[in-house]
Amino acid sequence: MAEVSGGAVLADAVDAAEGGLPLVPSLETAARSIDSRQVAAAVLRSVETVREGKGLSVSMASTKVFPELAVEMTEVGSRPGRCRRC
Repeated sequence: MAEVSGGAVLADAVDAAEGGLPLVPSLETAARSIDSRQVAAAVLRSVETVREGKGLSVSMASTKVFPELAVEMTEVGSRPGRCRRC
C-alpha cells in the first residue's frame, strides 16, 4: 500500500465540495496536484465510480491504495449532515 502523500490535497477537495463546489471537478483538480502517480491515478479511478453514483469512501476503498483509516474517516464525514456531496 502506498503512502498517501496527496492526503491533504484530497481532504481539500472534500472541503471544497462541502463549500458548494461539485465533488467530481474538485477531485479531478486534486488528482492533478498530487505528486504520486499511483495516488493520483487512484483519485481519478475514484472519480469514475463517484460518477457512477457510488459514495466517495466506497470509491476510495475500491482502489486499494488509500489506508483503511482514510477510507473510514471519509465514510464518517459523508454521513448525513456531514458532507452533502460525499
